[in-house]
Amino acid sequence: MVYTSEQKAFLLESYFRNGEKVNGVWKYSIQPCLEEFREAFPEAVIIYEEFKNTLHRNVNLFRGTASTSRKEGSGRPTERTEEVIHTTQEILEQDPKTSIRHLSQQVELSVGTCHKLLRKDLHMYPYRLQSVQELQPVDFPRRLQYCQWFLDNIANNNELLEKTFFTDEAWSGYTNSQNMKIWATQHPHEVVEDLFIQKK
Repeated sequence: MVYTSEQKAFLLESYFRNGEKVNGVWKYSIQPCLEEFREAFPEAVIIYEEFKNTLHRNVNLFRGTASTSRKEGSGRPTERTEEVIHTTQEILEQDPKTSIRHLSQQVELSVGTCHKLLRKDLHMYPYRLQSVQELQPVDFPRRLQYCQWFLDNIANNNELLEKTFFTDEAWSGYTNSQNMKIWATQHPHEVVEDLFIQKK
């Protein structure tokens, strides 16, 4: 059953009218409200659980907004209009690292709608930053020197190979590649420089 504005107002009046104060605390009951509602609207088909949920929902709404109706403009728009698409594109052009939740707050769309907008309308995808090692000119002679030292010592040290680790991964430093993503239509291949303090 869909309750009219008149019926919702009656529910609230009856609910609060039949309340009684016990030991300084107001107590309210659904049954008197239900009986008065049946008498006032005899043609209404009442399902108890539905009636109870509607009553509680409207009581909570009234206590929070002093109204049985939602405030005008409450809730987020779901339409992906041209204006919203253009605004979203401008935001990401200025800051491609904007998180989807932050974007949702800026354009006043749900997170799910923002995902659809980015994928279907702007054809943009989140790319994670990848940390790679950059070799400087000074690194090449050092690498060659280490290789020569390794070859000279491996024959006389059986444990050297067991204590050596080989990896092609770079330490990401202070860049969190899990959280930091870039929204773009193609891979941006962006490089982030991390500064390290070397102890002497």
